[in-house]
Amino acid sequence: IGLCVGLTILALIIAKYIIARPWYRFVKSTEAEWDDLLFASFQHRLYFLVFIGSLHLSFRWINGADSEVTQTLEPIFSVLYIILATTIASVTVYYIVPVVMERFSTKSSVTVSGGNPLITTFLRAVIWFAGIYLALNELEIELVGLLASLAVFSLILGLAMQQTIGNIMNSFMLAVDRPFDVGDRIEVDGVLGSVVSVGIISTMY
Repeated sequence: IGLCVGLTILALIIAKYIIARPWYRFVKSTEAEWDDLLFASFQHRLYFLVFIGSLHLSFRWINGADSEVTQTLEPIFSVLYIILATTIASVTVYYIVPVVMERFSTKSSVTVSGGNPLITTFLRAVIWFAGIYLALNELEIELVGLLASLAVFSLILGLAMQQTIGNIMNSFMLAVDRPFDVGDRIEVDGVLGSVVSVGIISTMY
């Protein structure tokens, strides 16, 4: 046990000075802000991964790979690895997608303000759903009832928010068709005005 504790501390020191410290110097040398935020999130997850990995290997070494204790703990460690990977993927999407979307969007076109957060939220929801699904599979938990409940809840939510969802879809259609730019003069129902912004719920002019 003492040897395992010592090796865990050594692994944490290596992770800090061999991986985290050079990475910190690199992100600080760039002007971008997103990589600093990404590093701050990854740093804690790196230490957690090293700690969990060391604890996992210690249990396997002390109790034996085929022991009952080890076999009981294997699904729990698998769940921890899956959740950790899910958080890393979610954080990566949170910081990377807005940067990519902003770089590839043209300034002259009609953009949907709030579109990037909407896309980011959707991608993160998909990642978390997949992560939780895999984690529950490791624990041998049946998901049929949970998915059926989610389907019913989604149906009720969709019926209650028909108008809002329709407005969001119309906003995305405006962003794709680009019938006008922000600043153009348009007339709607006899009212003449200049387009101020195109949001995910409404267009202001």
